[in-house]
Amino acid sequence: PATPAAPPPAADEVAAQERTPDASDSHAAFPRAAMGAFDPDALVAAGFRREDVARFRSRVDEIELKRLYLRDQATREGWLETPRFMQESRALFDELVGLRKEFDEPLYDWVLFSTGHPNRVAVREVISGSAGDAAGLLRGDVIVRYDDQLVLSPTELRDATTQGRPGELVELEVQREGESGPLRIFVPRGPIGITLAPTAVQPAPAG
Repeated sequence: PATPAAPPPAADEVAAQERTPDASDSHAAFPRAAMGAFDPDALVAAGFRREDVARFRSRVDEIELKRLYLRDQATREGWLETPRFMQESRALFDELVGLRKEFDEPLYDWVLFSTGHPNRVAVREVISGSAGDAAGLLRGDVIVRYDDQLVLSPTELRDATTQGRPGELVELEVQREGESGPLRIFVPRGPIGITLAPTAVQPAPAG
């Protein structure tokens, strides 16, 4: 079952196509404290190879060490909080985000969930008369995929709605409480007309 992340950031208004800072709903950052909850045995039990799990953890540790040394160097040399520091920090953040492509996406998804990060988006409100309303989306629905792409954050869903040809029908895979399986709902590409909340949902086992 879906369990809301606490505390949830401000709702992402897909209908308005607002731009929010990456940090507001970032699923990609694995803070050191959260990685303390990294449980290799649980990931292996979910169907992943132990060597892949160990390699993923090693890559996160590698990037975290780069971040620590970057901050130390910037502090010593007096360029902390400068454009240079921001640029190099962003490069490390992008490297962290890149783990999603470097490893199998299901492993990335499971690491998010198992370390307490949101890995799905839930519908908080549906705007009357919107595309989402016409398609039958309901409050509490969890949007798993948009146009066959796994959706891990509100920002990802918002960005996906702006790609492709406006108005073309796009399939949503939706998880709804009380339903035994996923629902297939079609909406025109563009603003869905919903507000979203990051949430955590246990993914299906690997394989």
